[in-house]
Amino acid sequence: MVIYSQNAKKTHTIQVKTLSRQNPVPFGQSENLMAKFLIACVLNESPEIYILTNEEVSGALHKGEKEGRISYWLQPQSYKDHKDRWEKIGTGFLE
Repeated sequence: MVIYSQNAKKTHTIQVKTLSRQNPVPFGQSENLMAKFLIACVLNESPEIYILTNEEVSGALHKGEKEGRISYWLQPQSYKDHKDRWEKIGTGFLE
């Protein structure tokens, strides 16, 4: 997803991952987040939104290996302190 400020001078890229409960966020075989921000949406009774920067995700990814295949994921304890941290992205309003 790409978002723009009102005057379109500022842009951000966002990767969104949706989970049915508070599980690890899967990244597959790549440890690279393809966006500036990650939004993890956990669909509990009331949706919970966790917002992390690319750097925060990169520093916390867990690497696993099973049957010779490598996969990466973000553990819940690595994103739980980032709930509703919208200030990282900003408002998009003109200043």
